[in-house]
Amino acid sequence: MTTRLLFLAVLILPTFIYSVEIRCYAGLKYVVGQEVIQDTENCDAMLGMGESYCYKFMEETQLNEVVKMGCSSFFCNGIRNRCMETDLLGMKGTLCCCNDRHYCNSSRAQISVLFLIIIVALLI
Repeated sequence: MTTRLLFLAVLILPTFIYSVEIRCYAGLKYVVGQEVIQDTENCDAMLGMGESYCYKFMEETQLNEVVKMGCSSFFCNGIRNRCMETDLLGMKGTLCCCNDRHYCNSSRAQISVLFLIIIVALLI
């Protein structure tokens, strides 16, 4: 009986504990023209519940530009790897979630290497 319970524990426990860690940018920006104050953080879903995601929330008004970046399992499990217009804690803006690679919520625009190669090939 004890060996059976131990065997079941060895099989079942890792499914509750296992979660894939992802590294994300974390930061905040409030004023137009200001750089995003950036840091990094390691994210993992609590107790293996759901998946870990990096997020970037952007709200633009005439006076302010708010950018908030970080980790979230809660906000992003329904959105997954895409963006959507949403009302987040009283602010209306765009929430983008991703977990396809580390630091996928980068504040800088990224150009695909393949896209760059195609452009260079067309110019030659």
